[in-house]
Amino acid sequence: MEKTITDLLELFVSLVSNVGFPIMVAAFLLLRLEMKMEKLTEALVNLQETLRGLRELQVEDRKF
Repeated sequence: MEKTITDLLELFVSLVSNVGFPIMVAAFLLLRLEMKMEKLTEALVNLQETLRGLRELQVEDRKF
C-alpha cells in the first residue's frame, strides 16, 4: 500500500497533535540517524574487507 503525500501529512499532523512536536522531531531524527548508522556500518565492513585483501596481496608480494 503506497502512501500519498496527503496520507503522510495527515499522519504527521495526527502524530504532532497526539505526542507533541518536540517528540515527533526527536523520533524523526532518531530514525534518520539509525539509517545513516546502517550505511556507515556497511561502509566500514567494505573497508575492512578491502584492507584485508590488500594485506594479503602485500604478504604474497613479499614471498617473491
